[in-house]
Amino acid sequence: MKLGKSKISNPKVITEIFNSYFVETIEKLTEQNSGTHITYNLTNIKINTYPQTMYITPVTEDEIEKVVKNLKGISSSGFDGVTDLIVK
Repeated sequence: MKLGKSKISNPKVITEIFNSYFVETIEKLTEQNSGTHITYNLTNIKINTYPQTMYITPVTEDEIEKVVKNLKGISSSGFDGVTDLIVK
């Protein structure tokens, strides 16, 4: 993962970066959509985790084919730089 000019490969650090990003985003959205300003400090919450575990739901080949067939064929890429056209 690239963060600015730095390349980060440690999964735990990447997880913490994503966690902080989403917590901050929720705090901003809550503030923007609330009539009353309430501050939540969620950055210090620690969740019991198993650092070597990643849960990925298994998928079948048919499910992947269905998703690929339904791609719109857009030539712009996502964060990974891969376009729908390349996947199709």
